Amino acid sequence: MIAMLYNIKFEYIEEVKITFLLPGHTYMPVDSVHATIERFIRNKTVWAPSEWSPLIRNSRINPSPIEVRNVQYSDFKDWKTLAKQYFALNLKTTDKELIQITKVKSFIFNKPLNGDHNVKVFFTYCADEEPKTLKVKKKNIGINPTQLYGESLPISKEKLTDLLKLCTDGIIPHNFHEEYLRMQSNHDISDILQETDEEDSD
Repeated sequence: MIAMLYNIKFEYIEEVKITFLLPGHTYMPVDSVHATIERFIRNKTVWAPSEWSPLIRNSRINPSPIEVRNVQYSDFKDWKTLAKQYFALNLKTTDKELIQITKVKSFIFNKPLNGDHNVKVFFTYCADEEPKTLKVKKKNIGINPTQLYGESLPISKEKLTDLLKLCTDGIIPHNFHEEYLRMQSNHDISDILQETDEEDSD
């Protein structure tokens, strides 16, 4: 949410609206992109992370290859700290009504085009209701997020050990070894994926 405030600071943007779609009942263009990528990479062997970009890019020819933007650790910003300065822990309306965040269907960020950066935030629980105003701590703050990470993120010690063994055993081709040798590890990092709120569907 705070990222929307950051983007809306540009003079030519007056309003940004985020709509939360119903799972399983909507279709977006990105769905066809995901399906195209999945079909293309099926039965292909990926030896290193660096291979994903060209694979995804080349998975589509018409109307054009898929645009891929690689990000580095320095591209990630600390939005959480900034959000604490702007929003209260328990979100409320200007009428002091507690917001049921899981039921929100849309957020609207509005800013006048007169140079005033006093952004107002509205929300709705359904498409046909009048938007309500979200209360913020500060009406106008300098939205300049700091860098989230100071270096490349490490992986678990166990995972790196397994990957390097695949290199020394000759399973991973030699021309990809340097990519794995540059990786960092940390004993404090778990090799278990975090659980999500929703189960994957077949």
